[in-house]
Amino acid sequence: MSDDSAQEYFSDGMTELAIRDISAPGSQLVFDYLDADALNPEKAAARMQKLSAFVRQKGEPFLSSFDPRQLQMELSQSGLQIREHLDPEEIQKRYSGYKESPSELIL
Repeated sequence: MSDDSAQEYFSDGMTELAIRDISAPGSQLVFDYLDADALNPEKAAARMQKLSAFVRQKGEPFLSSFDPRQLQMELSQSGLQIREHLDPEEIQKRYSGYKESPSELIL
């Protein structure tokens, strides 16, 4: 299963429940997520601040983010393991078909 578009819109706790509900032995789950700093205006990159404002204006604000270490622990408790972490540049190259940097594509 691959869902790299909805996770940012789950409220706290919903992501863990959704992962448990859709996970079966042998499952692989692919998703991207916002880093914990992405929703903190004091720490977020300028492009992330712009993107957050844009989706909020459209009525779909980001509701969740993760600390990668905390995510590892929570997934482990659900019997899942992280096989690979990709940064935004690598996600862009691998899955979008665009070769530009994400910062060049946003707003």
